Amino acid sequence: CRVGADNNIEIEINGATFNLKVCATCHIIRPLRSFHCSECDSCVDEHDHHCPFVNNCIGRRNHRPFIFFLAFAILYSIAAIVCSAYRLFTGPDTVETVMAIICVVTVLPQLCKTAGMLVADLKLIARGVTTNEEVRGKWIGMRNPYNLGCKPNLKNFFCRASVPSILEAKVSPGI
Repeated sequence: CRVGADNNIEIEINGATFNLKVCATCHIIRPLRSFHCSECDSCVDEHDHHCPFVNNCIGRRNHRPFIFFLAFAILYSIAAIVCSAYRLFTGPDTVETVMAIICVVTVLPQLCKTAGMLVADLKLIARGVTTNEEVRGKWIGMRNPYNLGCKPNLKNFFCRASVPSILEAKVSPGI
């Protein structure tokens, strides 16, 4: 670890040198792989993406629960489709049958989208890359020092201990 000419802090990880930056908004030294989200107005450690469905950033502290959220949303969608399909094939033609058709037609596309999101996210986790890094092409032409291999990446993601926030909670006025 050394201080560069422009007061950036340079650190080395697995042979790769990185500059730690100061966030102009939060006024903190941003951890590696962090990103300032303008939607949440805070720096997020291991920022993966800002999710409009949960209205929150997905990062180091909530990425694993987000993956489980997607998995359970998929299971719920499958259960809704199976129950609706069962109703379609066994019940008389009633309003409930129409509702079952509507359920299948609306839930099936959401199931496909959610499953696609889960598979894509798991592939990135297995490669040791965040969605933000993938979209920005951060590791193109470079060795990713965070990629330990598929099994170690997945083990690290699913088995690592939870970490506390390094920032104080922002409280809105009047709350």
